[in-house]
Amino acid sequence: MRSPISTLFITIMIVFPFFLSSCTKEESEETTSPKEQSEQSTSQEPSVEDVRYYVKYDIAASYANRVNYSYDISYTKDNGVGSISQSNVFGSGFSWDGTYGPFKKNDKIKLSCSASIAMDITASISVSRNQEPFAIKAEFRKSSKECLLEYTIDF
Repeated sequence: MRSPISTLFITIMIVFPFFLSSCTKEESEETTSPKEQSEQSTSQEPSVEDVRYYVKYDIAASYANRVNYSYDISYTKDNGVGSISQSNVFGSGFSWDGTYGPFKKNDKIKLSCSASIAMDITASISVSRNQEPFAIKAEFRKSSKECLLEYTIDF
């Protein structure tokens, strides 16, 4: 027959590893203080140089009837200015969208369009920071021959 001490020792040796393995990493992270958690999340923020912005342009123009018209679209790209021109188009409108980047904070973004006739124009500039969803930063909705949108990246 074993002594009570040796039985207790064997029981502890068998049970103790189960206690150690039951503590997961998530549980140990929960024990950090709110101050430590704040410091950890702050240190994971990307530096200004690492922040990348992407710009999405959308334009749609419509006219009640099918007619001949011309249009020009000009927009800021990450490496300069882009443009699209169409002349002598027969139809009732046009649409275009494009996404460009990366841009940097304080870059000035511009989208303009002009048409040979007044059309119902809807245009927008949306911006995404890193991999966040796009957010509309400038919008135009009007019956006009031209539109101009400008936005300076500031978030």
